[in-house]
Amino acid sequence: MKKIIEIFWTSIILITISGTASAVETFRHPTCNVYLHPFDKTQKYDSKLLKRLSNMLLEKGYNLKDLNELKRLEPGEFHITMKRTLLGKVYKECLIELEMKQAKGQYAIKSDPVVFKSNKKRKFPRQTFKGKERCMLALQDNFFAINVCKNK
Repeated sequence: MKKIIEIFWTSIILITISGTASAVETFRHPTCNVYLHPFDKTQKYDSKLLKRLSNMLLEKGYNLKDLNELKRLEPGEFHITMKRTLLGKVYKECLIELEMKQAKGQYAIKSDPVVFKSNKKRKFPRQTFKGKERCMLALQDNFFAINVCKNK
């Protein structure tokens, strides 16, 4: 009986390790540039949240740059939209929505194909009423599944 339990736990550990190792892939791209493109003009980003976004993209091999309406992209470059929504009355819950698209043409448009899309909501930890620490954690939760980019 003891041997059966050991085999069972060993197989679960191997399945878990093999499942997490293949969750994130690496791909090659000429520039690995990602442009922050807020389609919603009323969205105001917190400077700490933008810095965290930039650092997390850098860890994955991307370079975050600002995108204005006149900026031309190389076809194949990425642009990302981040939306932050605070919900609740007393302790704010933070919802972070990320959407990364790959430009088909020279401009970033809404109909570009979606490469990555994720949204995560954090209710805890409740350290402050405004919920800024929950937004940082929700952003971190979104980045788990983004693939690593390497320059050619």
